[in-house]
Amino acid sequence: MDQFTDVPVPGRPEEIVLISGASPVLDLAEAFHDIFDAVTSTFRFVPAPAGGTES
Repeated sequence: MDQFTDVPVPGRPEEIVLISGASPVLDLAEAFHDIFDAVTSTFRFVPAPAGGTES
């Protein structure tokens, strides 16, 4: 079972981030889908610190 979520990149309408997850256990597909949805729904872009690099 594979699951994909695409997230638009703020300020770059032509770009997306593709988040994927997979599980070989088909009996748990519904639970995996719920967990994957919960995790990917928390995805956020955070502005880079001043200077454009992270220390």
